[in-house]
Amino acid sequence: MSLFLDKTLLQFRNEIYTEMSLCHKNRTSRGGRRSGSKVKERALNSGYSGFRRELNEMERRLDHLTTDYVGLKNRLATSPAPQRAGQMGFSNNGQTEQVSPSVLENGVNDLKAEWILMKRELIDLTAENSHIKHAQNRIQKEAISLNKSMNSLGTKLKVLEVGINTGLPTLRDAGLHDTSSLEDVHRRMEIDISNLNDGLQDLRTSLKKVKDGMNLLRNDNVNLKRMIVDASKGKKLNGGKTNVAELMDRTLGAIPTDCHDLKELGYDVSGVYQIKPDTASHQDDIYCQFINNTAYTLIQRRTDGLINFNRRWIEYKYGFGNLYDEHWIGNEVIHRLTLQQNYILRIDMWDWEGKQAFAEYEGFRLDGQDRDFTLHVGDYYGNAGDSLSYHNGIKFSTEDVDNDLNMRNCAAENKAGWWFNTCYLSNLNGIYRTGWYSHSQSSFSDGIVWYTLKESEDYSLRKVEMKIRRAT
Repeated sequence: MSLFLDKTLLQFRNEIYTEMSLCHKNRTSRGGRRSGSKVKERALNSGYSGFRRELNEMERRLDHLTTDYVGLKNRLATSPAPQRAGQMGFSNNGQTEQVSPSVLENGVNDLKAEWILMKRELIDLTAENSHIKHAQNRIQKEAISLNKSMNSLGTKLKVLEVGINTGLPTLRDAGLHDTSSLEDVHRRMEIDISNLNDGLQDLRTSLKKVKDGMNLLRNDNVNLKRMIVDASKGKKLNGGKTNVAELMDRTLGAIPTDCHDLKELGYDVSGVYQIKPDTASHQDDIYCQFINNTAYTLIQRRTDGLINFNRRWIEYKYGFGNLYDEHWIGNEVIHRLTLQQNYILRIDMWDWEGKQAFAEYEGFRLDGQDRDFTLHVGDYYGNAGDSLSYHNGIKFSTEDVDNDLNMRNCAAENKAGWWFNTCYLSNLNGIYRTGWYSHSQSSFSDGIVWYTLKESEDYSLRKVEMKIRRAT
């Protein structure tokens, strides 16, 4: 009897551990998959949790039963023979409780019965889990198939969209039936697109020629109007006689000498143009600004600090930078421009607080290189204060050509080319700095300075434009 109970308890315990391990394994493998039904998944989780609790309870009861059985065996082994034939007592809180082997055997049988019921529930849960897995696999296959269909439809729609945009293939030509037709349409469309690009290039070339022709016609029209006006005013040529042919040759062959001439010819869009001052041997590129029916010729501009203005004499003579952005037009060009007409210099300036100010000077002129591009300015007008008259009559200086009136080299110290006196009240070619700057950044006040605007030489402007217009 004892041997039977030992084997039965051991077998029963092994079965419980095996089923607990399978339960944990099934639940872990199921948890790594996506569930097709969240409600079923929660119900299945609840069933497994309950089954696990029942297994734990059965294991606890089996432990108590095993303890009682071991105690019984020990007492039977140590008690007298007559007493072993009968019932054995166990001490529990001072009282004696009689336990017989038949009672233990009945307890084991009860546990076996409960275990059979639990195994049936586990089989039902496993079957339901298998059903859910099959449903998940079916849903996943359907999703993959749907994704492929959507990709195919997207490709066909792209083909159709290209066809609609180019106006070439129709819906039937878009190749919605098979892959080979799509490839044929794609090749035809590539050929058509190449032909369209060639045609577009030809159109652009033709358009450029038309624009050039229109510009010539417009210039001829303006010059003819001027010729007619001159003739109507009785202008005399060749000893007092009006020679219309000579007048036509002179007016039609005229080349603009500054931006004002371009405005007279009908141009009114700011940009880069070619001019030829009276004393120049060749044409120069210049940036013209047309503002309120006034034509300005730009000679300097500062906007972002991308161009270094600490240049040598030869660079300031012939100019540098980008005409559409920061640049210095060149002292030689400024000299030739101001030699032919009476010009007004306007300086527009912007600070870092969003304010704009200006200064205008009549009689602006620059001498030639034989006089080191000496500056001449007349009366001042504006709201920025007069910071340029201090430099009137001063020669131009750079770091390699020191013409200032100071013992030191102002151009080298302030890192700019300018008409330095001793040294300056204005220096619009200085280092591009941001607003107020300290001398920890530099030993000198070398920013873009207009002293009277901030009553300080330690404030650098955000943007500056120097431009000239005819004084008419």
